[in-house]
Amino acid sequence: MAKILLIRAYPKIHLWRGKSHALKHRMPFTRAFFGNLGYALIGIVFLLAACTADSGRSEQTTIEGLEPSLEPNPEQENCKESEDIALEGLVWSDEFNGDSLDARAWICQIGTGEDNGLVQWGNEELQYYRKENVSVKDGCLSIKAKREDFEKMTYTSSRLYTTASFKYGKIVAKIKLPAVEGMWPAFWLLPRNSPYGNWPASGEIDIMENRGRVPGKTSGAAHYARELNTAEYFSDTYEFPSGTDATEFHEYSLEWTPVSLKWMVDGNLYMQMDHWGTVTEDGAIPQPAPYDQEFYILLNMAVGGHFDGYTEPDDDFTEAEMLVDYVRVFNLETAD
Repeated sequence: MAKILLIRAYPKIHLWRGKSHALKHRMPFTRAFFGNLGYALIGIVFLLAACTADSGRSEQTTIEGLEPSLEPNPEQENCKESEDIALEGLVWSDEFNGDSLDARAWICQIGTGEDNGLVQWGNEELQYYRKENVSVKDGCLSIKAKREDFEKMTYTSSRLYTTASFKYGKIVAKIKLPAVEGMWPAFWLLPRNSPYGNWPASGEIDIMENRGRVPGKTSGAAHYARELNTAEYFSDTYEFPSGTDATEFHEYSLEWTPVSLKWMVDGNLYMQMDHWGTVTEDGAIPQPAPYDQEFYILLNMAVGGHFDGYTEPDDDFTEAEMLVDYVRVFNLETAD
């Protein structure tokens, strides 16, 4: 894996589940600075493209100065477990070892979707997304959903997406979820651009979704267009073994290549998709479309919505927390 990654910066964009619109412009390539330990900083500016589109090979973009942080902090014992994290094939990660969200790596979305022409994010969700509901503590990212009146909504929560984008590879997150009715936490992907048209034609991949009232199960899904402007999805459910559930830390992952999508929990394959395509105004587009484009990563915890039949929290609900130990992206040629 090349040490210098393709570097690209994007304008502030509005991206959402169910109604993803194509971006109209893209910022130019930005500057990258590189150097080795033992040398002074070298102020040389490069434009570099460093990934290929071979089957199974991860392609990625990242941002200036952002390097994977792989050294565990011995004082952060709450989330971090003792593990060997010399990870072969790693191309991007956030280990959440700091004391605040890395603004170079993540952008917080704000509101209810109205700025994007949506009502309640298109899913009848009940929360207002705020940056104040996300934090980094004890080696983990924390997203809290709260009962609080804010901007005409009854609940608040947070939703984040990465500044980096990826095409193919293994995408992994270790997550602990609340067993709270009405919660809808998710770890998922949307296209950076939408070359095949508005959702669902340009695709969506849900690596993990959970119904808070059902901690013993989780699910994944892929969305695309079966007919013009008609959504189709492929989905399945994973049931946790006896003695554990989503309220403990588990690793959720997707292996993404041009010929297959594989969903796993703790390394256990429970769903595989081998055939797909999409439909645009110009007609049917065969596999690997729409999943042959760069996608970015999202983490959020919605409240209510259609995913669990519009279930709402109990009357005594005050708050619920989703914890993320790490997010990692691997090149599949060398990933474990």
